[in-house]
Amino acid sequence: MVWALFLANRGEDLDTWFHLGVGRWIVAHHTVPHLDPFSFTAANNLYSDSHWLFQVVLYLVHALGGIPLITALQAACFLGGAALLVRSTPEPRLNGLKAVALIALAPIVADRMLLRPDMATFLFMAVFWRALFARPAAPRRWLWSLPLVQILWVNMHGLFMFGPVLTGAAAVGSIARAFMPLPQDWMQAEERAASWKELVLLFLAVCAACIVTPYGAEGIRYAFLLYSEIGHGSDSFMRSVSELKPAGIVYQLSPPVLMYRLILAGTALSAVLNRRRLSLSATAVILAFFHLAGQSVRNTAYFSFLAVPFMLQNFAAMLERDIPRVRPTLRGAAITAAVVLGFLLVSGRYYVHTHDNKTFGIGRNPFIRPDGAIAFVERSGLKGPYLNDILYGGMLIWRWHPERPIFTDGRLEVYGPEFLLEYRKMTEAPASLWDEVTGRWDIQYAILSGISPYSEKIIEYLTGRKDWPLLYSDGFSAVYARRDGPNRDIVVKTLKERKDLFDTPPPPIYPKTWLANDPLEALTRAKFAVFAGRPDAARAEYERILAARPDDLDSLRNLAAVEARTGHTELAITLFKHALKLGPRDAPTASTLGVLLLSSGRRDEAVPLLERAARLQPDLAQAHAALGAALYQRGQIDEAARSLETSLALAPNDPYAHFNLGACRLKQERLEDAVTSFHRALELKPDYSEARAVLSKLKR
Repeated sequence: MVWALFLANRGEDLDTWFHLGVGRWIVAHHTVPHLDPFSFTAANNLYSDSHWLFQVVLYLVHALGGIPLITALQAACFLGGAALLVRSTPEPRLNGLKAVALIALAPIVADRMLLRPDMATFLFMAVFWRALFARPAAPRRWLWSLPLVQILWVNMHGLFMFGPVLTGAAAVGSIARAFMPLPQDWMQAEERAASWKELVLLFLAVCAACIVTPYGAEGIRYAFLLYSEIGHGSDSFMRSVSELKPAGIVYQLSPPVLMYRLILAGTALSAVLNRRRLSLSATAVILAFFHLAGQSVRNTAYFSFLAVPFMLQNFAAMLERDIPRVRPTLRGAAITAAVVLGFLLVSGRYYVHTHDNKTFGIGRNPFIRPDGAIAFVERSGLKGPYLNDILYGGMLIWRWHPERPIFTDGRLEVYGPEFLLEYRKMTEAPASLWDEVTGRWDIQYAILSGISPYSEKIIEYLTGRKDWPLLYSDGFSAVYARRDGPNRDIVVKTLKERKDLFDTPPPPIYPKTWLANDPLEALTRAKFAVFAGRPDAARAEYERILAARPDDLDSLRNLAAVEARTGHTELAITLFKHALKLGPRDAPTASTLGVLLLSSGRRDEAVPLLERAARLQPDLAQAHAALGAALYQRGQIDEAARSLETSLALAPNDPYAHFNLGACRLKQERLEDAVTSFHRALELKPDYSEARAVLSKLKR
């Protein structure tokens, strides 16, 4: 029941739309793409589409029944996979533990319950585990179905290499059983329906299946590319993508994080207690997936998905030590947890707590799509190349291909690291690159998002540019256009007729009842007002929200930021302190309050808050940058430099952090490094007069 409720959400993933667009292209052209056909920035780049079969299936299902039918397909994959995992340990005396484990697993896997190829990977992982590691061992026919399953997998998702990993581990375990002097219990744990020779042949067959794609062996390259995109060794753009961040730097104690830790502890405990009868091959698989989980947040779901049957099998091997009274307790705990979690999901309170832009139900989320901007562009007749927020690329492929090629989208492997790093730099420091990038690609208009981190600084920057006026905004999406150029007449006409967003009736805000959905429309409208230089409109929106919901932390924190921007420092400090009482573990609130106190000359109050923020969330660049500035003022130059270096490793395009690091280098008598830092600050912020003045002085 809990899994079904998690699957019933209106929280569509924007990448779904590029999968649909590619599927439509393949059906129309009766072939797979080899060069990117969708963007003008990567038109000559190689495109090895490891998802092509999934995309065709997705497109055909969508043509038959739209998003609801795709959601049904997703439910079949996830629920089928969960059922296979449970059947891998058929011991009925474990039913209570199975229920508890599946409920704990649901919030973790829910982060990957997207209308993406992941749904196929979860199903295929369950098939492989059932065939290779089930206890008692699965029949031989299950084993020899795996090469066929692998052929489907390799054409549906880039994580198809999980198949050879699982099969290889089982083959190695059987070889060890045949040739090594293992304890009898360990040998029994490696017992399977096939001999070691058959399992080696099976492994080779599964590996051979990996090249049964339209791309041949070239398709395998993508699997290794995926691994290079994650973890500490990836480039700074990949590390900025939330789902690709290393799991070790996710600090908020959200339900998925708590459940991951619970399953991790249960898995370790079961292995220790069952160490005399442990399956070495299954243990090797779990350790490999645990390593992957440490590399990327998204991989915690894959680890947990296999850790649950591993844990259940370990406890099943220990049943003679079972305490009978535990089983009724577990059943009661499972029922209680299911009822509570079910209420939280149906009421929307779960998504409010986890800050997910989702609501309970089936269908499309009306708040995360650029539908209004798309309709405006079509209605007004804007033409020429355009720049789009990367999160909108998939939807624009679906709506506009082939008439309007996109600038970029979520197929990161197509664009390459050089393009993506430049894109990130432009989104974080638009003054340094906007004219260069828009000139190089002859950009005539831009479609930006009011809720995307890739758009907020661009919107703020363009607000001060008269040659790039705002033509349309609904709070969620915005369209800016070049004043001169082929759209000149459209721009002039639109500016005469355009209604101000904040002159339209504001969206309703409902007080909290048992239904507790976020006032997302009002929050986004207020956030856009901040970026667009309309603090009065933003203040009015936040005050409306707080009148209905006085404990809304996001609104209180953002209202405090508005007051700080408009010079009401003491009021802002009071509001931030109140917000910190509501969310004492909220690192951004502590950090922003610390920055404000530091800028007000209250350094001694600021430092503990900044240290607290950096401790609560060590990947919060703002906290490290401000702490570095405060330590510099204290004369702790070496400590300040270390904090600033940490900040720049997280946010390399912060001109102020570069300037402050340059000041530290001067104090450390590292003149060459200081000049480099000042030049970098000026490059990122061309109007940075302080950096220009210091460089001029150093030249003299």
